[in-house]
Amino acid sequence: MEAVIEQQYRESMELDTMRRRSEDEKGIARKKNESYKSEIEDLIKENRKLVAEKTTLNSRLQSLRAVNKQLDKRIESHSLPIKKNPLYKNTESRLKNNE
Repeated sequence: MEAVIEQQYRESMELDTMRRRSEDEKGIARKKNESYKSEIEDLIKENRKLVAEKTTLNSRLQSLRAVNKQLDKRIESHSLPIKKNPLYKNTESRLKNNE
């Protein structure tokens, strides 16, 4: 009879130990999960910030390209009349001769 009681006591202690280990493992898993969630949230925030920055830079680049095209057109429209001007031709020919 005492042997049965002792066996039941050992089994009870083993079950208690297993429950404690299980709770500890659950706690560790929860902490890891919280850590991963926090890291993911930080990465999402950083990604959103970088996407906004990229959008801003793309917009700025498009604006600069438009301005550049306008300036190119302005230069083309202004340089043609100058090249047709006889004064420009004379000046250009003198510069070439002096070189």
